[in-house]
Amino acid sequence: MSGNSGFKLAKGHFDQNLRIIKRPESNPELWNLSTGLSQLASALEEELGVIHRRLRNIESDISGLR
Repeated sequence: MSGNSGFKLAKGHFDQNLRIIKRPESNPELWNLSTGLSQLASALEEELGVIHRRLRNIESDISGLR
């Protein structure tokens, strides 16, 4: 999806930072926060995809009415 390439780039960097954490067991709160934020970002990306598809459908319906 080209409309959110900045989001994908940011998420890629975030995921890379997750892999860099050497010993997650030494700071479980930080690890849990990081993985939770990553899961949230993935869920938001999916929702954004749904919104884009619905918007395209609406635009298509409007074009069909003209």
